[in-house]
Amino acid sequence: MEKVAEFWNQLDEEARREILNQLSNTKSHPETFPEGLYALLFEQLSEECQNELHRYYVEIIAPQEGSQQTRFDGRIEEELPSEYSCPRCGAPGKTIQDKRGIHWKCGNCGWDTERFYDMSKEGREFHINRCAQLLKDMFPEMNFVRNFSYSPDAILTGIFEEGITNYDLGVYYFGKKIQRLRVERNQHITYEQFMGTEHDIYVIGRKTIVEKLADKDGLVVHYLLDEPKKPIGMSRLKIIRATCPQKPDRFENIQYAIPKDKRALIVTFDKKEMERLLFQDYYKIHKGNIVIK
Repeated sequence: MEKVAEFWNQLDEEARREILNQLSNTKSHPETFPEGLYALLFEQLSEECQNELHRYYVEIIAPQEGSQQTRFDGRIEEELPSEYSCPRCGAPGKTIQDKRGIHWKCGNCGWDTERFYDMSKEGREFHINRCAQLLKDMFPEMNFVRNFSYSPDAILTGIFEEGITNYDLGVYYFGKKIQRLRVERNQHITYEQFMGTEHDIYVIGRKTIVEKLADKDGLVVHYLLDEPKKPIGMSRLKIIRATCPQKPDRFENIQYAIPKDKRALIVTFDKKEMERLLFQDYYKIHKGNIVIK
């Protein structure tokens, strides 16, 4: 049963629902699978339901082990090539074909999309550029510049070497860098859902990158791609690190969960509050350039 439990627990609720619906339709006693079982772990299911899932695993799933494509009832999953990975946490992604069509989903953090290019590096850059434009529209007096890693002699040689970037956007005001931003994208969620969901909202990233940005008191931009009214929110990564529970995943990322009871205190979608966050270090930077003669 251990393999069956592992298989069931790693499925998302949509896949579990598909399997339970199929089992319910083929059983003479469909009351064995009442509504709501898809939200339970394998250990929480009844013995009869566990036995049925064991039979399903042995007959349907086990013969497919080792193959790139896995077929469930009403659902097909296929592993993506290695060059496509989750833009949030870097984990491998899957192509999923089900009743809502073809979409792509992360196997680790659950990030989901219906657009293939979103799983590529170019897709993430596209959304960062869109976020920068939205920020520029909100704060026209500032400049939001894409960050990239480069060798010290890049300007002279024209050769820009790819490396690790600690943040996505630098914020400039009259030629001075006043803040650093990491863009955390959230799809298929509205502002009300983002602030009110009982599920945790995550900030995910490489541990070294998250720690460096938190030490500089950088900001996280919560970019809601599908929210027309309030697509941009902000929070201080230093506060998230100090107050929110965290855990590492198997891809050496660190996940900070922002629980519902703390979300309104940590995350703001208010324009004036975001402006204060962007200018929080301006006086210190400005004072450092004052010369008294």
